[in-house]
Amino acid sequence: MNKTTTESAVELPARPVIPVYDLHVLDVRQTAAYMQITRQSVLNLLHSGELVGRRAGRPWKIHRDAIRDYLMTGESAQTRRRKYTRRKPKQQAA
Repeated sequence: MNKTTTESAVELPARPVIPVYDLHVLDVRQTAAYMQITRQSVLNLLHSGELVGRRAGRPWKIHRDAIRDYLMTGESAQTRRRKYTRRKPKQQAA
């Protein structure tokens, strides 16, 4: 008893919406929402190095701790490290 019926496409469950505050790695749009600034401002901070992020292919990925560091101090941990790291003086050849 084979019935030939046309079945509609299987509906996939909707992707759960995860609040930004529960994510550890955010993209530019989520970072802008988290910091309550524009996407372009986030991109400017990333390009200037004030906010630390990585590019995974084309999109930027920003760790939540990097955002928190920037918001708490106004600069990234990487910038602070660079600023306060002592450089050894160059020795001149005699």
